[in-house]
Order: sequence, then structure tokens, then C-alpha cells
Amino acid sequence: MIVKEFFDGLKIPSINLENLKRVDPDTTIRLTDDEINSLEDFFRDSFDKLNSGWSVWNKKELTEQLADVLREPTSNNGKVYETLVYDLLRRTYPCYRPQVGIAAEDCYKKNETGYPADGEVDGVMFDVKSFGVGFPLLYKAQERIQKEVDKQTKPFQYIVMLEGSRNEYTKDIEKEIIAKAPDIVKELLKKEHLTHHRYIKKIPEYDLTIRADEITRPGVFFGEGYYDPYLWAEKNQFYYLGHCSQFCVNEPYMIICPFDGYLAPLFCGDDRNDNCCSAAISFRALARRMFINLTHMDDKYITEFDDKARENVTVAEVSRKLSAIVFMDVSKKLEWPASIWCYVNPNADHKMSGYVIDELFRNEGALIEDFRYDNY
Repeated sequence: MIVKEFFDGLKIPSINLENLKRVDPDTTIRLTDDEINSLEDFFRDSFDKLNSGWSVWNKKELTEQLADVLREPTSNNGKVYETLVYDLLRRTYPCYRPQVGIAAEDCYKKNETGYPADGEVDGVMFDVKSFGVGFPLLYKAQERIQKEVDKQTKPFQYIVMLEGSRNEYTKDIEKEIIAKAPDIVKELLKKEHLTHHRYIKKIPEYDLTIRADEITRPGVFFGEGYYDPYLWAEKNQFYYLGHCSQFCVNEPYMIICPFDGYLAPLFCGDDRNDNCCSAAISFRALARRMFINLTHMDDKYITEFDDKARENVTVAEVSRKLSAIVFMDVSKKLEWPASIWCYVNPNADHKMSGYVIDELFRNEGALIEDFRYDNY
């Protein structure tokens, strides 16, 4: 499906596709069928309510949201995932408020203007952060190295595999592998790393191996990796502090993390009751570290992780401002029991009320964990 077909199917009488700035009508939409259907349902329903005077959106905001999605209708666009979360909310809590301004004194921003949160539900502020813990950046690293190998080995063709640990800290992948891809590939392509049409280079400090196989004939190429949910959680417990300047100081605040097969294939479609590296085990391990382990860190400051944050605020303090974190598989239509994992912070300064959690998630069959007897 292309953008024009999607837009025409919405049948919005008050907007022309030509009026949406920087939207190419011939762009191919690269999302799952269920994701496309959910986006169609959201925009069709929201514009219908807008026309009847019952929408939580105003026309300008909703039109901008549509344009933001259609400019890049792929898994690389955070606005796509944000809109898929709004689609859940319109079903479970239709009185949510999108795009709510947060004053600077009500968050940890060092500027004087604050920021626009993605929304609010019954006094709980929320932001949507598409899942980016480790896995997406490993794929990005592999793509980046592939491009660099292609550039440095013309006219020969090689296929790159990134093998080994899937537990690495996201920032390390960003700074030490993606940013240094040209130097890594230059080292990889040295003669001492070549064996039978294959270059192999180990990166022992991250327990990774880069492999570049020459494509001499048709065939199947595969790589191997391993994953430990508890090691992954330990290495990535600070990940969401990269946005902690947005945490609300005076009211409940939650992060909603949508994902699909592109962002987290290891978790997508996972059986919540599976006891072997399941989504539930991984998400719980990460949430527990965020809610319990970080509360003891009075000697670390949030400016180490978020350069937009105020000075002299400790990790321990800010960790108590996150009331809940929610992981959500948006690759398929919402159905009961929903593929949603909601973790409630037992040490939060501002707790979410039980009925809000019930309305948003429990009634949809989500897994809810509040660490009530595991807070130590």
C-alpha cells in the first residue's frame, strides 16, 4: 500500500493530501497489515469525532499527527508507534488528552519552557517511547557496517552478520560500534582476518563478532547470537534515564513502550507464560532494576544520561518519579488478552490509582506486576 491509497481510504472531507507538507503520495507504507489497519481505524474515528464535535483532538494537532505518520510510514518513525498507542487509548480510555504541556518547574528540564508530553489520562501524564533497548541498535549497527563494507569492497559483494551477545548496553552500541563503523570495517578487511572468502573480526569487550561473507553463489547466510534477560536488564537499567528530564515532579508519570517485530523480534508474539527468555521475564527484570535498584543510587546524577536535565538531581530521586512503565506489542490488532505488560513502581512518589490501571490495561487482559512482595 502507498500513502495515497491509505489517505483516500480515510475519506476525510476537510483535508486534501496535497495540503499535508512534505508528504509524498507515492511512498510505500512498510508496516504490518494490522498496524496499517489500526492507523486507519484511529484516524478515521478521530476525524469523524472531530467533525461531530466530540474529539479530544483539535483539527491542527490531528492533521499534524497524520502528516507526521505519512511522511515516513515505516518502523523507523516514532510517530507511527505513538499513534498506535493513541489507538489503544481511544478504545480503553477515550477521554485521554493528547499533547499536554508540562511546565519547566513540573519536570526536570533545565530550560524555562518545559515540554509537550504525549498525553494525560485521569491525572497521569505519559510519554510514548518506541522500544529501543539494545535490539534495534544492533540491527542498525549491522546495517551501518554493511553499508561501509559495500563501500570499501566494491565491486565484490559481501553480506555482514553481527554475531554474539544481545545483552549489550544501548549507548555502547551507539558510541563504540555505529559511530566507529568506518574504522571497524577498515580493521575487519585486513588480510589477517580473511579465511576462505570470509572476513571475521571479534570485538571481545562487547562479546561480538563481525562476519563478512563474500557472495560467490546463491545460498543461505545466518548468524548466531545469545541472550540473557537478566544480564540485558542489568546493562540497560539506565536506558530510559536518557529521557528523564521529562519525568514529572508533582504528579504520576508513566512511559509507554510500543514495539513490533522490527524493534524487538525476540519479544514480538511471545507467549507471556513462557519461562524461557520470554517477554515477561525480560521486561520484569528491566522494570525491577529501574524501580528498585536505581532508588539506591544517590551518588549518580541524571545529567550523565540526559544532557537536557537539571543539575544536581540524583538517579535515586528521579527513579521515584516514574510511576509505571508499560510494554506493548503493536504488531497485531488489540484483542483479549492483550500483549501488554504493565509494571508499577512500588517506590513511586506519585502512584497510579488502581482503577486507572484497570481501565487502561487490566480489563484488556494485560499482565500487571506491582512488585508488592519483591521490593528489596
